[in-house]
Amino acid sequence: MVSQHEARVSLDHVVSNPPYVTHVSDVQAIPFVKIYTCGGLRMEVLQQPADSREQALYGPPSPPSVVGRGGVPAQMLLKHLISAPSHYRSLDWLQEHWYTSDESRVVTRLDTKASYLRGMLCPTYLQGEQREICRRQLVSHVSSSEESGSGYRLGAYPLIWIDVDALDWNVQQACRMERYNDNALPFWERAYHLASRGYYLPEEAYSDWVKPRRSAVTGALRQSVHALTQLYLAHHGERGQAEVLRLLRDYLLQFPTDEDALCSLMQLLGHQERFQEIKQMVERTQRYFEEEGETLDAHTLDLWKYLQAKQIANQRRGIHPPTINRKSNTEGESIYEAFIGTIAEGVAEGITKVLAGLERQEKRSLH
Repeated sequence: MVSQHEARVSLDHVVSNPPYVTHVSDVQAIPFVKIYTCGGLRMEVLQQPADSREQALYGPPSPPSVVGRGGVPAQMLLKHLISAPSHYRSLDWLQEHWYTSDESRVVTRLDTKASYLRGMLCPTYLQGEQREICRRQLVSHVSSSEESGSGYRLGAYPLIWIDVDALDWNVQQACRMERYNDNALPFWERAYHLASRGYYLPEEAYSDWVKPRRSAVTGALRQSVHALTQLYLAHHGERGQAEVLRLLRDYLLQFPTDEDALCSLMQLLGHQERFQEIKQMVERTQRYFEEEGETLDAHTLDLWKYLQAKQIANQRRGIHPPTINRKSNTEGESIYEAFIGTIAEGVAEGITKVLAGLERQEKRSLH
């Protein structure tokens, strides 16, 4: 059993810390809950009091709160709140848009659903007064005002860490670093890591209310991919090409009609003279566009024609794509191969000299 003192220290520690966040492992405060939405809804709740982030132990919410009768409406309310600006929804909006897989309209009162959600997000080690305080801060009821009606709001960081909030923050910091001509690479990498986990709430594929947030996540992913493409090539040159190829390929698998990413990949593959791969990528993208009744952009088609002309020109000059030599497994093998190569070159040179001598001798005999 956790003492009231330990519970109070843990709650005070979280509430008093400023909202500073970079990487999950670099968070100075210790959130009570971590919520992931990219790739599907997933929650992690703090399991015990912790004095530092290294000691913080997270796990899934208690099974009764998830699979019990209130689990479905609680998770639906959570999705509604996360998808809203500032994570706030008015009661009027919730009553108008509430749907779940097994409820055609609002069946349970919204305050009951909010209570279910509080129980799902609140750490089980908190008890008594501290537990009730935490529950009310994690999901608060906002009274009506002149600006808006009453509703519900999710607690802000550091009470709750949400991946889309961290994504927005890292994109903002990356753009700020670039404005001051500083290194934005760590922030773009973190943004890409968060956004590339998958679609925002894919289980709500046909819900209109997730579209604004999903569009924002997709835009952040696209922005981070293009930023990392430029930074990796600028910082690492040819050594960064392999990572850029992986980034662009993975991104195009998810968004095959992004022609900006396609053109970047085409240019990189063209530099390496991998024309067959370019052809396959272009044809695959064309098929997607044909299904939508659209065509490739004129710039993309022009780049494709240029790369085809480059391939023809190289073939006429007898230039072949560079081949990758097999690397030796051991230093001894490398020395041995070099020795054999030297002997082969010497033998070839000797044969050439002998043939040249025979040719001269034959010419003298004819005269």
